[in-house]
Amino acid sequence: MIGPGLRDKVMELYSQQYGINDKLKKIDRRLKTLGEHLQYTDSYLEHRAIHHQYKQQKPNRKAAFYEAHRAELTLYEAAKKYLTGAERAQGSPAKGMESGTQKIDYRAAGPVRRILPAER
Repeated sequence: MIGPGLRDKVMELYSQQYGINDKLKKIDRRLKTLGEHLQYTDSYLEHRAIHHQYKQQKPNRKAAFYEAHRAELTLYEAAKKYLTGAERAQGSPAKGMESGTQKIDYRAAGPVRRILPAER
């Protein structure tokens, strides 16, 4: 038989656990989004020089240059489109990444104990 004080404490701990899980899900989604931003930003920066060279080509040589560098230019254009869309949707991805550097106090969640398979 469980006493009323113990039952209340267990229910409180379960409630805290669900709250922490919700916070972790939000953080995981944010990390995934920031990972995509970083991936596209890297692609944009990596292929920006090729795009610049393409823009400087004379009109009669642009098609040949594009064919020779189709993959790089396609990656650049996709990254630019993604970053422009992300900026319109939620502000600058770079600003989001800066605000994502805020410190997370994991100690506020309380002690975490990993349950080993033998303890289950």
